[in-house]
Amino acid sequence: MNCQLKRTCCLDCIEKHNEHKYDLKTFKQITQWKKNTTQNYDIYQKKISQIVEIMVQAEKYLTSLGEDLEKPFEEIMNDELQKQVHNLFRIQHLQQPFNQLISNLETLMEPISQIFSIVEASSLEKSIKGQPILNDSNYKFQTIGSEQQIQEEKQLEFRQNEGKQKTKQLKTQIYLDLIEKTTRIRRDNDLDIHQYPKYYRSSFENLDDYKTIILIGTQNSQKQNLINLFVNYYYDVEFSDQYRFEIIDDIDITKMKQNDEYEQTKVYYITPLNGKSGLRIIYTPDYSDDLNYDDQNRFDRIYDIIFNSASLNQNILIGFVIPQQVQLGSFFMLESILSKFSNILIKNIVFLFPDCADDYPKQKQILQSQTETINGIFSPVFKMIPKMKHFWFLKFNTKVLYLENKTQENKCLWEMELFRKQIQLQQTIRDEEQVQ
Repeated sequence: MNCQLKRTCCLDCIEKHNEHKYDLKTFKQITQWKKNTTQNYDIYQKKISQIVEIMVQAEKYLTSLGEDLEKPFEEIMNDELQKQVHNLFRIQHLQQPFNQLISNLETLMEPISQIFSIVEASSLEKSIKGQPILNDSNYKFQTIGSEQQIQEEKQLEFRQNEGKQKTKQLKTQIYLDLIEKTTRIRRDNDLDIHQYPKYYRSSFENLDDYKTIILIGTQNSQKQNLINLFVNYYYDVEFSDQYRFEIIDDIDITKMKQNDEYEQTKVYYITPLNGKSGLRIIYTPDYSDDLNYDDQNRFDRIYDIIFNSASLNQNILIGFVIPQQVQLGSFFMLESILSKFSNILIKNIVFLFPDCADDYPKQKQILQSQTETINGIFSPVFKMIPKMKHFWFLKFNTKVLYLENKTQENKCLWEMELFRKQIQLQQTIRDEEQVQ
């Protein structure tokens, strides 16, 4: 190749040919270099296109979750409300992975932008030699801007880590304080199970800081398991923690009195914590899974408890606990109690499904159905459900509480089925108006 032709492959040949003449390449060599470089270019373009496609899909998914979020709950129908709340749960579940993703992307954005700046600066270096001072000024300005941005990101990361550390320290202190009041009752799946302390009405001057949950269910409704979930949620127990809390109460309320408030009824108190209202949970007598003569007496007692709480202007939530295996006793329970309800109390009702492992609870279908029957009896609430303004059911998976905390599958079950629903339960309690 004759470098005197001043081809672009010999940018320096005009002045310094003798210093680099042995580096000159033939057209064949350049063609091969072009081929190799083009192959790399195709790979880069394909990978970038894949990343962009994934981000576009993520954007579309987030957009679909954000549909109609600006509409207040009071202005939408039950089906729309259910969809909106499910979307809110999905957004909440995405917080941790998306925060991590955004953090990773922000970490990469600066190096990526620097790559193009460095390449452009390198390729233009020789053609900008006539403006060295201006080029140097621009470079210094870009460097200063980059350094300031890096410093701001480091400060933000420091504040976030500091906040997480304080939260962790507070949680540890709360745990240590609570452990002093509890007894370790067993070790299960490498988890220390502690018995949550019992509190009684006489221990509190007033109940202004407490929300009352009245749990109503049949013998197999798993009310006690739900209470244990509530305790662990209120104390911010996480999947990775090596401990769990449990309320054990083996008192036979048909023979002994468990509290100083109600006969043949259990009452549990979860004390206020970190700005959360305390919970006063009333465990009402169990209905029979099948019809039983004594169920009428249970109804009278539960009815008195409900209206006693209502007359005290307490912030109450009436939770009907319905297992997947809906039996005739559940229908009788609902019919006997709800037939006496005034319309003003409907807004205080929520159906609790304790044994759900998916998004399609069997109980929901049965309660809503206008055609399915149990022993020839239709659901006693299918006409009432459309009148309920708030989200009418909450689903849980009570099996996750004591699962081994070392598998990703169990972690997914814990996060999806335990905490997100209890967060909604807390919001439901908070939003309920006091009964007049």
